[in-house]
Amino acid sequence: MKIFINNFNLDLVDEIERNLKEKLSNSSFEKYIEIFTNEGIYNIINDKLHSLEQVDKKINIMKNFYDNFTLIVDPSYFEKRETTSILGETHLLFNVEKINYKLHTNSKLSLIVEKQYFDSKMVRNDIYFKLNDNPDKNVNINVNDIFIKNEIIEFLSLLN
Repeated sequence: MKIFINNFNLDLVDEIERNLKEKLSNSSFEKYIEIFTNEGIYNIINDKLHSLEQVDKKINIMKNFYDNFTLIVDPSYFEKRETTSILGETHLLFNVEKINYKLHTNSKLSLIVEKQYFDSKMVRNDIYFKLNDNPDKNVNINVNDIFIKNEIIEFLSLLN
């Protein structure tokens, strides 16, 4: 489940990232490749090729969740299957760098800063919250759960 901050100024991502690195020690870094074709979406992680099939779910908008921040909760996800070939004639390849920040080692919530590169140029920044993937995709995690809500609020106060 991804949780986006509505109308967030992505020009501030580099500054926010520096601030988070100073204040948080629980972070991890991930690099992988995303491939978009006219036949599907794929990624390569640790030399393994996966096909991704999106499962769309209804989004929820939480206006004024905290201090005028509106959140967009998207429970959609990708079914990931290991594969050996990429289908399609047209290919767009992006190198992705993702930094995962947590307030605590065992937190269910992470703040993700994601950067995509195409031909060595950064083409997109993104920042969002992610709740640990639940093996049972039909179970909805409540963003208003007191522990999750407190972590979101703590992150939002760091972004302010």
